[in-house]
Amino acid sequence: MTSTETFTQHTQALSEIIERFRQDALPLEESLTLFEEGVTHIKASQALLNQAKGRFQSIQDALEEDRD
Repeated sequence: MTSTETFTQHTQALSEIIERFRQDALPLEESLTLFEEGVTHIKASQALLNQAKGRFQSIQDALEEDRD
Protein backbone atom coordinates (compact mmCIF):
# COMPACT_ATOMS: atom_id res chain seq x y z
CA MET A 1 0.00 0.00 0.00
CA THR A 2 1.25 3.47 -0.89
CA SER A 3 0.19 6.85 0.43
CA THR A 4 -1.05 7.82 -3.04
CA GLU A 5 -3.73 5.16 -3.21
CA THR A 6 -7.22 6.46 -3.80
CA PHE A 7 -10.34 5.75 -1.80
CA THR A 8 -11.53 3.51 -4.63
CA GLN A 9 -8.28 1.55 -4.56
CA HIS A 10 -8.59 1.03 -0.82
CA THR A 11 -12.18 -0.16 -1.06
CA GLN A 12 -11.25 -2.48 -3.93
CA ALA A 13 -8.43 -3.97 -1.85
CA LEU A 14 -10.86 -4.47 1.04
CA SER A 15 -13.31 -6.21 -1.28
CA GLU A 16 -10.56 -8.55 -2.44
CA ILE A 17 -9.57 -9.34 1.15
CA ILE A 18 -13.18 -10.07 2.08
CA GLU A 19 -13.54 -12.32 -0.94
CA ARG A 20 -10.43 -14.27 0.08
CA PHE A 21 -11.94 -14.86 3.51
CA ARG A 22 -15.19 -16.03 1.95
CA GLN A 23 -13.62 -18.42 -0.56
CA ASP A 24 -10.67 -19.95 1.24
CA ALA A 25 -10.06 -21.79 4.47
CA LEU A 26 -6.97 -19.77 5.27
CA PRO A 27 -4.23 -20.67 7.71
CA LEU A 28 -4.22 -18.60 10.88
CA GLU A 29 -1.09 -16.61 10.00
CA GLU A 30 -2.41 -15.69 6.56
CA SER A 31 -5.76 -14.72 8.09
CA LEU A 32 -4.02 -12.42 10.56
CA THR A 33 -1.94 -10.85 7.79
CA LEU A 34 -5.02 -10.21 5.68
CA PHE A 35 -6.84 -8.80 8.70
CA GLU A 36 -3.96 -6.40 9.36
CA GLU A 37 -3.96 -5.33 5.71
CA GLY A 38 -7.70 -4.77 5.90
CA VAL A 39 -7.37 -2.60 8.99
CA THR A 40 -4.69 -0.55 7.22
CA HIS A 41 -6.99 0.00 4.25
CA ILE A 42 -9.89 0.94 6.54
CA LYS A 43 -7.76 3.51 8.37
CA ALA A 44 -6.51 4.97 5.09
CA SER A 45 -10.08 5.15 3.77
CA GLN A 46 -11.25 6.90 6.92
CA ALA A 47 -8.41 9.42 6.61
CA LEU A 48 -9.35 10.14 2.99
CA LEU A 49 -13.00 10.56 3.95
CA ASN A 50 -12.01 12.96 6.73
CA GLN A 51 -9.94 14.98 4.26
CA ALA A 52 -12.87 15.13 1.85
CA LYS A 53 -15.17 16.17 4.67
CA GLY A 54 -12.76 18.98 5.58
CA ARG A 55 -12.61 20.17 1.98
CA PHE A 56 -16.39 20.05 1.71
CA GLN A 57 -16.73 22.04 4.92
CA SER A 58 -14.25 24.66 3.64
CA ILE A 59 -16.21 25.05 0.41
CA GLN A 60 -19.48 25.27 2.29
CA ASP A 61 -18.02 27.88 4.65
CA ALA A 62 -16.75 29.94 1.70
CA LEU A 63 -20.20 29.85 0.11
CA GLU A 64 -21.78 30.97 3.37
CA GLU A 65 -19.32 33.88 3.58
CA ASP A 66 -20.14 34.92 0.02
CA ARG A 67 -23.84 35.10 0.89
CA ASP A 68 -23.21 37.52 3.77
